[in-house]
Parts: sequence; C-alpha cells; structure tokens
Amino acid sequence: MATALVITTYQKVLLEMVFEDNKLVEAHNISTNDILGNIYSASVTNVIPSIGAAFLDAGLGDTLYYNIADFSGRELYARHGKQNHPCVGDTMLIQVSREAMQKKKASCSSNLSLTGKYLVVNRSNAIGISKSITDSSKRDELKSFAENLDAYLSCKEKFGAGIIFRTSCQSADTEAIKEETIKLLCELDAIISGGLHEVPKKCLYSKTDGSASYINYIRNFIAKHRDEVLRVHTDIESVRDGIRSMPELADELFEFHYEKFQELDLIFKVDTQIQKVLQRKIYLKSGGSIVIDQTEALTAIDVNSGQFTKGANAEKHYLKTNMEAAEEIARVLRLRNLSGMILIDFINMKNKESEKTLISHLKNCISKDPVKTIFVDLTGLGLAEMTRQKIEKPLNELFYEKTSGKND
Repeated sequence: MATALVITTYQKVLLEMVFEDNKLVEAHNISTNDILGNIYSASVTNVIPSIGAAFLDAGLGDTLYYNIADFSGRELYARHGKQNHPCVGDTMLIQVSREAMQKKKASCSSNLSLTGKYLVVNRSNAIGISKSITDSSKRDELKSFAENLDAYLSCKEKFGAGIIFRTSCQSADTEAIKEETIKLLCELDAIISGGLHEVPKKCLYSKTDGSASYINYIRNFIAKHRDEVLRVHTDIESVRDGIRSMPELADELFEFHYEKFQELDLIFKVDTQIQKVLQRKIYLKSGGSIVIDQTEALTAIDVNSGQFTKGANAEKHYLKTNMEAAEEIARVLRLRNLSGMILIDFINMKNKESEKTLISHLKNCISKDPVKTIFVDLTGLGLAEMTRQKIEKPLNELFYEKTSGKND
C-alpha cells in the first residue's frame, strides 16, 4: 500500500492529510490556533461538586472543563488552599486534552505529557509498552532500561513521571531511545518546575511553536510506516524548509515533493475527496449508500442496499453491501473525526453466519483507527453500537466555523 502525507492549507485551515493508495483516510488541523496538547498555568474559577467538575481559566477566552476525579490528589498547584481538591482561586498546571466541540468546552488534564518519536513521557507514575511490541525479551529490555535510568527515577520522585514506549522502539537503536527519553524527561521537568512559580493564564508549552507540530507528525508518521516508501507532499515554503533540515529523512525509502496546490489537487483530488466525505449521503461501489446524521448526542448511520433484491441472491448482495459499508464507515469516522456514541443500522440479514462475518469485518476495520474505537454490541433492535474517543473537532465543524466567521 502506498502511503502519502500531504501538508497544505485548505479553506484557510492548515491540514495534515494521510492518503492510502491516493484515498484520503485522515485529516488533522495543525493551524497555529490549535491548543490541543498545550500546557498552561490556569486559575480555578468555578467548582461544581454535584458533577465532579472544575472550570479553569487559562486565558483562552473560554474556560476549560476539568474532571476532578480524573487525577484526584495528584494535581500540580502553583497556588493552592488547604483543601485536598481544586478550589476557586487555585492555580493549576494543566494540559488541553480535548478541543471544544459544538456546545462542549475544551477539556484539560493534570496528566501532563510530551510525545516523541519513540516514547511518551507523562505523570502516570508507571511504565507502559505498546501492545504491538510482542517480543517478550524486547519488552523486558525496555522495562529494565527505564527502571534503571537515573533521569526517570529522579523525575518519578519529583512529579510521578511515567513512560510509554511506542511501537517504533521495536527496531530502534538503544542509544537513540535513551537520548530521547532523557530529553523529554528533562523538558517536562523544566516545564513543571518553572510552571510551579508562574502566574495564572501563562502558556508553559505549545506544540505549535514554529514547525514543531508538523515535524513531530512526520516523525511519528515515519515510525508507523517505516517499511514503506513514504511520500510527503507540501505547497508551503516553511514546511519545505523544515523538512529539508531533518537529517533522519535522508533515507532511500523517503520521497519529498514540493509543488503548487493545483498539482497536489491533481494528484490527490484533495477538494473532491474532502467534499465527498462531508456529504450526508455517501455512495458505495456496490450501488448501496450510507447516510450519516450527526447530532450532539450521537452519530446515526443508515446503510441502504440501493436496489431491490430478492430470492437466493438477496443475502449475498446484502452481505457484500454491508461489508463495503463497514469499510467506508471506519474510514469516514477516522477522517471526519466523529466521536462519542455511534449507531449503525446495517441492512438486515437473516443468516446469523452472515451477521458474524459482518461484525468481525467491522471490528477489523476499526482496529486500524489510531483513535480508540470500540465495538460495544448489537442492540435489541439489531443496531451496531460503537464508541469513539473524543479528541479533535469534527472536520465539518472545523470548516463551518471558518465559513461562519466570515459571515458574522
């Protein structure tokens, strides 16, 4: 499978888009106003015990939602009263963990983290290893490495540091892992140490400083697709210069292309693919279609056969359409950043084996999603119930905001 990363501006939004065999499967906003992952010193403006929530002001124009139970007793305070939980007037160190979506405020957490090519450092007070690393000796090696690293032990004592080793560690050089581990731990230590003496509403770390966002994304992208020939395309000069300054990209499996948007659109059909996936009704190759209705509470998806079929061929046709729909639904959820509760009304099939085949195929399709997506069960009415973690704004909401802002 040929995988390509395209970085360009579309409708005034800076996007990173992943294409697999020239088919769009992911799109992420990396505009400079993106606050996801930023770390702030924020003041507590309100606490509502009945819902276990606090609301914090980080100087972003709107308050952030904080789940008190999420990191109870392990918050980091620059200013704190005598209570063992956040109180109005306290100043806390937090990281934006989820963007604002529709009427819901952005969320934040006290589990501050920094992500690198090989690992994530955070405040989990534990060592984690990617499930994709199945070699037991490699897992033992990574765990032993962390447990005997002075920098980790020191930060663990200071602020409850934790490490999550990513899949890219599987074939990485030990020295490279060690170098990044120490670098990220020192960086997080410096952010926390400095933040504990900062005034409220101060940005302590921004992942969008300079070219950090897309360069980190490219590094992660390379680690994930390391056995493929990788193509990165952009029409932005600053991105071009940033990529050319990365020594790790001097690899025979890496291709870089700098071209105008018209050329990008000709190769990948960026505009057509985005517009198509944002439509309410999406047609399938089999002649069927899926209809997507997005509400604040849930996303409902209806699968239609598109043609009248009866007799012995009906079950075979319905299964084929449902299987194709499962693949497209998994792609659309990932691409449009849809989240929360998802209900899918597949075409009804009488054969239980066909139903088992479909559900197994759906689970396999959503397993490729980098965002946590879970198949829950079939409801009493035969609807497939799923959940997908909320991290980014839905793609349509992102473009709607840009458009509506022009008309206000």
